[in-house]
Amino acid sequence: MKVVENFAQPGEINSLLDLCRSTNWNDLGGTGFWKNRACEPLKNSERYCLAKDLLLRMRSCVVKNSEYSRLYPDTLALSRWPIGFGMPPHADAENEDGTKHPVHWRKFATILYLNNDYSGGEIYFPNKGITLKPKPGTLLMFRSTLEWKHGVNPPGGRERFNLSSFWTDLKSKSIL
Repeated sequence: MKVVENFAQPGEINSLLDLCRSTNWNDLGGTGFWKNRACEPLKNSERYCLAKDLLLRMRSCVVKNSEYSRLYPDTLALSRWPIGFGMPPHADAENEDGTKHPVHWRKFATILYLNNDYSGGEIYFPNKGITLKPKPGTLLMFRSTLEWKHGVNPPGGRERFNLSSFWTDLKSKSIL
């Protein structure tokens, strides 16, 4: 795991938070766990340049801190964590029962934290005994394997927002 404080500047964070807080999350659709909880800023022309710049900087960070010389993002999404809404421990590319994961090609996850004005909402890694509540502007990077299984405690008081991306070595899965 790599924690990079001050990865994003306050102006970048504020721009993304403004987008999060002005988005009508109920109109986003989707299915399952992420229904009305995720939007893709690359599809929002107003924030396209900022999102793409952050994505390219994230890629540099992931490549620098991994054994891969080339990695590609398969997702970039702003995520909303409503009050009381957490996530149980999981891996982003492996299933505990050994069955093939729907996004098995993922090698790494990155999370850029946009706010911390809520109670709870920590990310935790039960296999590592680690619990974190990063401050805004912090980038968290970790492998998408069961070794780095993680969950999110429900936030209280206010919603939690972050910008997430997943990385693969398969160019065919790239969103760029």
